[in-house]
Amino acid sequence: MKHFINKIKIIIFIITILSTYIYTLSLLDKINLNINEKFYNKIINNSSSLTSNNIMSYKNFKEIINFKPNQLLNNNLVYIEKENKNEIVIEHVNNEIQNKDPIIYIYNTHQTENYSTDYLADYTITPNIMIASYMLKENLEEYGIYSYVEENSVKEVLNKNKWKYAKSYKVTREFMEKRNKEITTFKYYIDLHRDSVKKKYTTTTINGINYAKIMLLVGLDHKNYKENLEEATKINNLLNKMYPGISRGIYKKSGPGVNGIYNQDYSKYVFLFEIGGVENNISEVNNTITALSEVLVKYIKNEGDVTY
Repeated sequence: MKHFINKIKIIIFIITILSTYIYTLSLLDKINLNINEKFYNKIINNSSSLTSNNIMSYKNFKEIINFKPNQLLNNNLVYIEKENKNEIVIEHVNNEIQNKDPIIYIYNTHQTENYSTDYLADYTITPNIMIASYMLKENLEEYGIYSYVEENSVKEVLNKNKWKYAKSYKVTREFMEKRNKEITTFKYYIDLHRDSVKKKYTTTTINGINYAKIMLLVGLDHKNYKENLEEATKINNLLNKMYPGISRGIYKKSGPGVNGIYNQDYSKYVFLFEIGGVENNISEVNNTITALSEVLVKYIKNEGDVTY
């Protein structure tokens, strides 16, 4: 009798596990994040991973239409080599499979800026600004324009050197200069950020599609800022022309308490974009990156024409 009861318990346990599994798959299948263009099957699992000795590998992302959480694959991590370089500790990531001869260097000074998790919260998935960088890379490739995404961890370098968060631009400047020596084809430098203001200020609807609004930031605390402002104005004009309402304009910053340079003294082609805000979801961000890609392609191909 006891043996029979144990068998019954085992059968009930198995049925419970199977039922839970089937129910979970059914629930996930009903959740549709409405990403209209593309997304990727590798997504950052937790922003804290950027503080460890590993960093997320975003390489070889595949396009997924109608992305759903149950399509996520396990995250793959790549190890980082450590090297001491004078006063700064820089982490070097193996980026061998990134495109050769890229003309755009994409990076994130504030890599841990997150977006709304929406349906993803229960799955410990936190979409952040680095995902937007890879979206931009993939979109630009469709137009034959190749870019390079910086995968070194800013936070890791800050921690190793005992620097405060405000030194993040110093870290990305080091990344930029070092990478520029390794890859000599860069012309444009794009620093993607996420703003912290409310969604009503960072969202717009164009032709029935929701977009995370874009703001360009230009620092005025260096002597060549007018060149940066001129190039940012060209892009802003294109945004207004091609996607009316998507731009929040150009924010000029200077004076005490702010960085005021944002590495834009490095080249007139250093751009800082704020893509949406903390309450925007990854679908809205994806739609915006698609639009921004089209604008950047037109800008690059018509750079000398200031009459857009």
